[in-house]
Amino acid sequence: MKSKTPELCVIGGGAAGLAAAVEAARAFRQAGIPGGVTVLEQLPRVGKKLLATGNGRCNLTNRRASPADYFEAVDFVRPAMERFSVDDTLAFFASMGLLCEEEEEGRIYPMSRQAASVLDALRLEAERLGVIVQCDTQAEDLQSTAPKGAGPFFRINGALPADAVILACGGKASPQHGSDGSGYGLLRALHIPVTEVFPSLVQITTEPKRVKALKGMRVHAEISLSAGRETLASQRGEINSQSLASRVLRLCSFPGLFPWKKGGGWRRCSICCQLFRTARRRITSQAAFGTTRSLRRSICSQGFSRRG
Repeated sequence: MKSKTPELCVIGGGAAGLAAAVEAARAFRQAGIPGGVTVLEQLPRVGKKLLATGNGRCNLTNRRASPADYFEAVDFVRPAMERFSVDDTLAFFASMGLLCEEEEEGRIYPMSRQAASVLDALRLEAERLGVIVQCDTQAEDLQSTAPKGAGPFFRINGALPADAVILACGGKASPQHGSDGSGYGLLRALHIPVTEVFPSLVQITTEPKRVKALKGMRVHAEISLSAGRETLASQRGEINSQSLASRVLRLCSFPGLFPWKKGGGWRRCSICCQLFRTARRRITSQAAFGTTRSLRRSICSQGFSRRG
């Protein structure tokens, strides 16, 4: 481990942290500043969560991505997306030798269809630029130690100093991949406001026989999410057994759809799949999948609950 004091410290060695480290190191070089960049990662290796994205294929962006896809966070993400577009993203990866291809619905994957290719491109470019990576290093404490007017200065774990810090710790949704919510504590230690955290994707449970009839099918349908008689949101388009799950998950990513009841508790919701007429004709022509009525009944899930 090198003893050099980093001018910039990135906490979190996932995709965002590695990309930030690469961009920072490039900026130092272009400006002729002999600045150092250090990445702290609490896991034994960087990029573990990245390897799991897109079922191991890493859908690293989407040609059709827009601020509207982020629902109530539109105003938050718009400046970032305007400054760093999809083309900018592809150019960034191309600069490291990673070529990509576009698939249906605008999804963009590395040509290798391997998430490991994306991680290797980021990791090797960081190494080429002299970025120091310290794994098995948990940032447990972050303090601002600079006197007023002296500029930013930070100390990590009481020992590691840095002139600037980038927090790229991820959220709280995947502790096994490093996103365990620890970054929120670091923000609060610096008196930075943190909004209330709650699950934005909820588990949908149903009996396997209810969705078994869709296996191997590709049909057009509308997926709707309801609470009582109120339709909260819907998704329409072509579905199969895999895209049905992704569309259901997208419905469940509306944070505002699951408001807390007064005093807390649970809100019970239901998801239903409505087949279009052409899809019903196709299904009824295939006796192996049963009647339209039985199939429609089979893919309407049981109600599900989410703690408010």
